[in-house]
Amino acid sequence: MLAQPGYRLGVDIGGTFTDVVLLDGDGGMRTRKVLSTPDDYARGVLEGALGLLEEAGLEPAEVTGIVHATTVASNTVLEGQGARTARSHYGVVLGLDPPTVDEPATAALRETMRR
Repeated sequence: MLAQPGYRLGVDIGGTFTDVVLLDGDGGMRTRKVLSTPDDYARGVLEGALGLLEEAGLEPAEVTGIVHATTVASNTVLEGQGARTARSHYGVVLGLDPPTVDEPATAALRETMRR
């Protein structure tokens, strides 16, 4: 593995926990799991990321890249929950035609994911 300069953070917001991963340029990894904060998901992300950086003795400025994922949004789409506008937005990510979600295609995707 080629070394990359700086540190990279990965964050996944789940319904119960927010997972944070810190990778260094040599492939070293640290992880932290904190409770998700549904009233303001950013609080959980910041708590996890800043706590992990503090544990590693790093400053936020030393992070050169961030990858963000959200299981909460994926589950909202796959379960057919949430506001129609949110489902339409994530329908674009799933390759469905904007500005509306193709309901039969979404149902077929959900069924495939259940198998």
